[in-house]
Amino acid sequence: MQHTSTSVIVGALFGAVAAYVIAYILRPLIELYWAVVWGTAIGSALGYFFHKMGQLIKQGKSWRLHRRFARLGELPGYPLDYITRTVGAYTSARPTVITDRNNAPGTLCTWARSHYSITLLFDQDNICVGIAHETKNYL
Repeated sequence: MQHTSTSVIVGALFGAVAAYVIAYILRPLIELYWAVVWGTAIGSALGYFFHKMGQLIKQGKSWRLHRRFARLGELPGYPLDYITRTVGAYTSARPTVITDRNNAPGTLCTWARSHYSITLLFDQDNICVGIAHETKNYL
């Protein structure tokens, strides 16, 4: 199931309101038909603009998270509390086993934004073992 982003909804609502307002303003100057056409065209353009601005804001948050991890450099060896102090709290965590270490217990911690996600593997002492998964999906 595909979810509609907030920026699409806000853009569409803003476009509809702008179309109505512009048509109302232009109505005394030109025929009602042309007022509606111009109001719809300008409202749609404004709605699209706000939709794109919303996407750029989301992409910016994702890019900042990615840059924070990039500044850390090589992640194996860092403790979990140092990483969370540096880049922020993780989004989710789940227990796992580390097969390279005789099935020792470990934890997968994920930091995620709309266009960037990284999952790190930590051992039982909360020391980073490595990157389990990383996804970058910038526009």
